[in-house]
Amino acid sequence: MASAAKQDDERMYFRTRIPKELHREFKKICIDIDRTMEDVAAELISEWVTSQKGKKH
Repeated sequence: MASAAKQDDERMYFRTRIPKELHREFKKICIDIDRTMEDVAAELISEWVTSQKGKKH
């Protein structure tokens, strides 16, 4: 499976609100690992979507 970071052909703008401290921690970790918040968020959402496929909702 191609990583979310490499799927640049078509992207949508996504905005959400999260707690301030969570945002700070997320941003710091992304800086520490030299990844963009956008790429990490896309990867995590992609993993969550994949894990939900086939589940009865």
